[in-house]
Amino acid sequence: QSTTENIAYRQRQALHADGKARIARAIAQRVPNGCSLLLNIGTTIEAVARELLHHTGLRVITNNLNVAAVL
Repeated sequence: QSTTENIAYRQRQALHADGKARIARAIAQRVPNGCSLLLNIGTTIEAVARELLHHTGLRVITNNLNVAAVL
């Protein structure tokens, strides 16, 4: 029997939101314009996508529908 509990999407999004935002800003600051990125699943990665909105010339490959919607 698994002890892992699935948490609803909105709860995961809100869980540690300040930390996710800080991580996202730190990552986005290190991403140069015009680069290619692979962004996978997770609400932290969605926060990264939001921070990348002001970058130019990015090529982003993702399997995360929420990231695709953000970008």
